[in-house]
Amino acid sequence: MNKEEQVGPGRPPKFYQFKPGQSGNPKGRPRGSRNLKTIVSRLLDQEVKSPLDRSDVSIREVLVENLFIEAMNGNLKAAQYLLENDGGQDEPRADLEHSIPSPDK
Repeated sequence: MNKEEQVGPGRPPKFYQFKPGQSGNPKGRPRGSRNLKTIVSRLLDQEVKSPLDRSDVSIREVLVENLFIEAMNGNLKAAQYLLENDGGQDEPRADLEHSIPSPDK
C-alpha cells in the first residue's frame, strides 16, 4: 500500500471521500444567506438624520439617544438597560473604583 492509499484517522477510503464539487451537506445553508443578527446589525448601521441635531447618524445611535431620553425622563427600565449595557466595558470604571468601600477595610 502506498501513501495515497493509506486509511486511518483523517484519511477515509477513496470510495467514501467527497467527489470534487460535491458538498458534505447538500441541504445545508445556501451560500450568501445571512442570519438574523447580520441583517439586524446591517439595518441598524444605516445612516439617517438625527431627530435631535439633524446630522447623519446610524439608526443604532438614534435608538440609544431615545433610550437615554427615556431614562432621563424617569423610565427605570431604560435606565437599567443603559447601566447594564454601558458599551461592553469589561473593566471597572476608574471614577467608581474609589467610591465603593472594599470589604477588607
